[in-house]
Amino acid sequence: MTNQTSPFLSFCAIVKNEEENLDRCLVSVAPYVDEIVVVDTGSQDNTLDIAQKYGAKIGYFPWCNDFSAARNYAISQASGQWIFMLDADYELVSIFSLMLLLTLEGMSQAIKQTEKIKICREKALEYLTPYLLSGEPPEDFRAVITWIFLLGTQSFEEQDYETTMLLCQRGLEWSAEYPPLIYLTGELLTVLGFYLGAIPYYQKCLYLGKTKTYNKKEPFDLGYTNTYPAYRLGCTFAELKDWDQAQSALKLALSFSPDYAPAQEALIKIEELINP
Repeated sequence: MTNQTSPFLSFCAIVKNEEENLDRCLVSVAPYVDEIVVVDTGSQDNTLDIAQKYGAKIGYFPWCNDFSAARNYAISQASGQWIFMLDADYELVSIFSLMLLLTLEGMSQAIKQTEKIKICREKALEYLTPYLLSGEPPEDFRAVITWIFLLGTQSFEEQDYETTMLLCQRGLEWSAEYPPLIYLTGELLTVLGFYLGAIPYYQKCLYLGKTKTYNKKEPFDLGYTNTYPAYRLGCTFAELKDWDQAQSALKLALSFSPDYAPAQEALIKIEELINP
């Protein structure tokens, strides 16, 4: 748990005689939340000792056969901007989905909680690895491609190109019309020096954007269908010293985003090279 003046994500549990379960529950949620609230409705075992071990804020609510009342009391004890609730006999790992992980990762990104971002990404990769190795996509495909792109981008930035290659290969096998992943594949080929091989990937991103035939099931930055691939296409043609194609692609990028500084700078550099 992080030490914040105002917790971002609070976890609440309503308990009674849960000493057999609470430890497993809390150890599974602790890495992801900023505050733990445990509301006891009359335990006569070691439930509260276990809660205290995790630094939980403990509340007491006499059971009145009204779960909603107990839940509302628990919520009133929490100080986080977001509240997550789970029965004490559940473990977060057992109900994890990639959608939930993506939500937690996005929330952690919003407040720059680096350690939580890392935990979410490690958990997502752990979940996906058997599928990546076997080639069979998960039955629940929600958020799979988004996670593959996020993990691929991370491995690319870490220069772990072997992992990036596997993620791109599987991702495009499972969803061939997802522009961010197509773009990342182009970047991978570019950094490995396969400029001619990279060009069709950038061109495909532009084609999908023009025809609007890209994967619309998962949200992404539409810049991957216009500005970004046009810019990278220009840079790739520049590496090949095809100045006309490079200028054309960079001007295309600026037609999408006139203030896109990388394209402006690259175009000026090329003009200086060919017109010293």
